[in-house]
Amino acid sequence: MFIVVGLGNPGDKYAHTYHNLGFLAVSYIADTLKIKFSKHECNSITASCIYHNEHVVLAKPLTYVNESGKAVKELLSKYHSNLADVIVISDDFNLTKFNTRARFGGGDGGHNGLKSIISNCDNGFFRIRIGLDRKIEDFKELVLSKIDESDYPLYVESFAKITDGLTLFFKSNDIDLMMRTINKQ
Repeated sequence: MFIVVGLGNPGDKYAHTYHNLGFLAVSYIADTLKIKFSKHECNSITASCIYHNEHVVLAKPLTYVNESGKAVKELLSKYHSNLADVIVISDDFNLTKFNTRARFGGGDGGHNGLKSIISNCDNGFFRIRIGLDRKIEDFKELVLSKIDESDYPLYVESFAKITDGLTLFFKSNDIDLMMRTINKQ
């Protein structure tokens, strides 16, 4: 089983903002897997399927980014799953724009959503980070602003790379293959 959690803030006000790159990525994955977000559970909206004999749950926490750990903890409990089966997708200022990175474990990198998950659950989960820009001066203003139209197609390319890496992982259970695919520049 895999639980893929995209971090973001619920509501129209935050739709298509930089801080919702995790939500947008899991929506892209759901479209690829041809499943719909239709279930409200564990403080999240979820979609699920069986993909190559693996149960995959996609989740968008409704707790706002800073409280994401509460939703992840509830999902783990409901699905009787281990934290190592969780893959969290989030935005990241420490990466250059449009770059993606996958890794297991580590710190929060200054991301309040990851900090909440670590605080509520521990740090033994996969993270997939989508770069914003290391040179931004006003982080808060950027994360709550709408994604620039010229940036959106390039972020979609990032979502496609993440989806390719995850679907390979779901098929093969090969962590290195997933990481090579997602981390490839």
